[in-house]
Amino acid sequence: MSSHCFQLSILALNDHQYQLQLELAIALDAEPTLAVVTWQPEQWLATWGDYPLETWGDILFEALFVGDIRDQWEDTLAIAQTDHLPIQVTLALPPGILWFLPWEAMFMGAEYEHVQFLRRQLPAHDQAAPTKTNQQNLDMDLPWLTRVDPDPEEDLTFIQDIFANVPDKTFFVTPESSSLPVSKPAVAPERKVLTRRTSILGFGLILAIATGGILLGQHLQRSVPEELDPSASPGIVRLTNTALKNTESTELAALLETEMAQANWGNVQTVVEILLDRGAFTAVEPFLFGGAITPDNANATIAFLRGRYLWQTTLGSTGTGVAMATSEMAIAPAQAQWERGLTYQPNNPESLMALGFAHYVRGEYEIANEYWYRALSAPPSLALPPPAQAQIYAGLALGMYQIAQTQGDPEQEIFFGKAQKLRAIALDLDPTHLQPQVLKGQWLWNAETIATWQNLLTLAPEG
Repeated sequence: MSSHCFQLSILALNDHQYQLQLELAIALDAEPTLAVVTWQPEQWLATWGDYPLETWGDILFEALFVGDIRDQWEDTLAIAQTDHLPIQVTLALPPGILWFLPWEAMFMGAEYEHVQFLRRQLPAHDQAAPTKTNQQNLDMDLPWLTRVDPDPEEDLTFIQDIFANVPDKTFFVTPESSSLPVSKPAVAPERKVLTRRTSILGFGLILAIATGGILLGQHLQRSVPEELDPSASPGIVRLTNTALKNTESTELAALLETEMAQANWGNVQTVVEILLDRGAFTAVEPFLFGGAITPDNANATIAFLRGRYLWQTTLGSTGTGVAMATSEMAIAPAQAQWERGLTYQPNNPESLMALGFAHYVRGEYEIANEYWYRALSAPPSLALPPPAQAQIYAGLALGMYQIAQTQGDPEQEIFFGKAQKLRAIALDLDPTHLQPQVLKGQWLWNAETIATWQNLLTLAPEG
């Protein structure tokens, strides 16, 4: 025996529930050790950039090594120390969000120099039964969805490439957002924070692992800091889509007038977006372009909503002017509003995402990707919810797909590969709302963009 083996598997059961299975540890003929845990990996990734990689190693270790699995791990450590042998830890992961978590960071401390860590992806037949949401994705019968056995080095290189395109996060953080207090994720007291050892993981690998959160987005519901959102002030009741979805449009217009008079901009955005979702453009126009908005109260929220109104009424799939989709005159007014919004709030992810789609429709794919990268680098306090994050990754996939059309070999194959990976991430985040039929109701997507996305969905990886 040249090393002790410690083989763990993670199977996705349903939303946020996972089965941990220790298949091989000290006793070769022992029954597998099982545990069922509830995780929310989206929330882990939502604050990936706020803490050092070593801290994430602690968090993941405490999540994975639980109960009898922890006991067997400690026994394995003790025996390996007595035998003066290394430990080979193999972690089998299901496809999707867990693959991009920095599991390697669990063993970065000096006390783990004798631990060799390897990750692999579970074959499709080892997966738990798909949830209802995942089944909708599988029903599309796309061959690449069953792809297994990914190349870890290839995926990590891809993550590095994405990170290289994302601007420095600090460049886009406003003084208001950077001063917000952030609570640290809980780490069990008995496991100390590890010391970084670049001798265990090469610098490139560390960088790639640390940026996995960029790839999967910051999956928190958008929470605007009080300094940026007057409606968050004490005494202001925040309105929600759920509470207002059954309210008549005439009543919403009256409510909108009240909220605008009180400068409750968070509530204004909620009400306006409900009306725009309904296509109630005549109800919205007087408020967005009338005398209520002056240079003194203009802000990023109003600029974004004005841009959305102009987009939907000229070239959005839910608007009235789809035929103008390629018209310079149709794109320019909305784009100008979103650019103005960035003068008020340079890291506003909604405006950045929208500008990405504006440049995409213009055929400026590299510029579109730059705006989408910037939207992903917004601070956690401004992070978009998962459906919006999924649209950004879908946009990036479209941008790579379009760029690939202009390339020759071997560059074309490289860009197609990037498009496929981004497509998979987008569908992992939100498989339901990225179906072509559903996208017809998404305001940023016009008919041509949806058709291209449908073509991309049928693109199978080479080999």
